[in-house]
Amino acid sequence: MSRNTNPAVVVILVLTVVFWLSGAVVGRAQTAATAETVTIDGVSYPVPEPWQGHKMEGPSWLSVPPLVPVPKKHVANNGELYLLPAAEHAFAVMAAKAEQDGIYLVIDSAYRSVSYQRKVYHRQMEEGKTFAQVARYVAPPGYSEHMLGLAVDFSPSDWRFARTPAYQWLKKHAAQFGFRETYPESRPDHQPWEPSHWRYIGGN
Repeated sequence: MSRNTNPAVVVILVLTVVFWLSGAVVGRAQTAATAETVTIDGVSYPVPEPWQGHKMEGPSWLSVPPLVPVPKKHVANNGELYLLPAAEHAFAVMAAKAEQDGIYLVIDSAYRSVSYQRKVYHRQMEEGKTFAQVARYVAPPGYSEHMLGLAVDFSPSDWRFARTPAYQWLKKHAAQFGFRETYPESRPDHQPWEPSHWRYIGGN
């Protein structure tokens, strides 16, 4: 630096650098503080990008009616699954209409709590998968629409469902009963396609 450099200019330059560095550090700290994470077996994992910003707020059991069972004839393996009353009623009406058209709707998943979703991750990670591998196809705990008591997975609950007559029937008629395919094949946020996953949104 030249001997004739104005000392005031030097001070301004130094202060600018200091403020810039401190701002960068604060920015990184704020980002870290607001990063979305989920905890599995006491270990925190960052929420993968496709799920970020999609955390669900489950119903308050003090302000909504209790869950009700889905008729067993529409549940895979004659199991017990539950939905909120409005969703269960709409599903039953839709299933009856589908049956008139020769389509038999069967589900293998409905309401799932956050703790149940953690168990899903625990089981798959116990089988050797990483958190990131499970999150490619399964919503992290707190990010699944199943916790709302409004969503169902039709059977078979994977990509094979897209090849069934039931899927084609739903694509054509489900909106009439207030159901929507909420994880379609093309989404701008690149969440995984789940053709078997449909959510009751009401309105029809």
